[in-house]
Amino acid sequence: MKTALRRTAMALTLMMALAWLASCASPKEAPAEEAAYTAAPMAPEAQAVAEEAAPMAEPEMDASSGTDGTGVGATLHSGVIDPSKQKIIRDARIVIETKNYESTVSSLSEKAVALGGYLQSSQSSLDSYDQARSMEMTMRIPYQSFDSFLKSAREGGKVLEESIGTEDVSDVYFDSEARLKSLQIKLERFESIMASSATLEDVLKLESEIADVRYEIERLQGSLNGIDDHVRYSTVTVFIREWIDRVPSVSDEDPNFGERIRVAFGETGFRFVSFLQGVVIALIYLSPLLIIAAIALPFVLRAVKKRRGQEGAKPSSQRLPFQKKPKLPPDDKNGDA
Repeated sequence: MKTALRRTAMALTLMMALAWLASCASPKEAPAEEAAYTAAPMAPEAQAVAEEAAPMAEPEMDASSGTDGTGVGATLHSGVIDPSKQKIIRDARIVIETKNYESTVSSLSEKAVALGGYLQSSQSSLDSYDQARSMEMTMRIPYQSFDSFLKSAREGGKVLEESIGTEDVSDVYFDSEARLKSLQIKLERFESIMASSATLEDVLKLESEIADVRYEIERLQGSLNGIDDHVRYSTVTVFIREWIDRVPSVSDEDPNFGERIRVAFGETGFRFVSFLQGVVIALIYLSPLLIIAAIALPFVLRAVKKRRGQEGAKPSSQRLPFQKKPKLPPDDKNGDA
């Protein structure tokens, strides 16, 4: 009996030892990324390309300069913006009033072109109150000529309003640029693996991944191009309003009585005309209500007239609540006797 138990224990020990040796000798599990893109063993050439491309996925830091090889510098790692790599967007809006409306509009347009910019859009209008013309122009001015153009705009007339905005988009730009370079390396690696793939299943999987990477590259490239355009060309919005002297001003040197009367009549006539214009505009706004009232008025008058006729047709014997009782004649006592 003891001999049988001993043999059984030795057999179990031997089986456990064999299982442990088998687990040690089995190959390690393939990386998750390669398992997702390859369903069958890759060719030796494709495997060599993948191994060469893998270390290039993330750029290494340069200890001497503090940059990472992409030109980003310390923007991504230490938070300090490199002055030579700043991405600053500047824009401005200025409102001016001028007597020389046409010459101001023409001179500012020519100034923008002379500085290397261009007119992006314009919109003109006419004030119905005093017939003053106005125009809003959106200019794209090179960043190095931004201050020079604003100075010319201020000299074009009386400045009523001015605002200048500055936005630093360096972090966003360089983060997107680093991600773009990483995606481009990833795309090259996928294309190399695809060229060495032998099975149709591998090709289909890689085509799907390549399409996604290309879409992301195009999106990031478009975003970077847009930022570059706004950095190179500042947006300046100029609103120009024509100044009109509605009433001739009285001379400060000799304000005689006749001149004051003439100015008073002129001001009164101008205000009276403005009042009539306001009345006409109000009537136009109220015209739908007036039309409805004109249509409904005959029906209302007819209903009122009919009601009055019904009240007049009541019998005269019917006493109204407010009528007094008739007085009876006094009793004749002598006659009764």
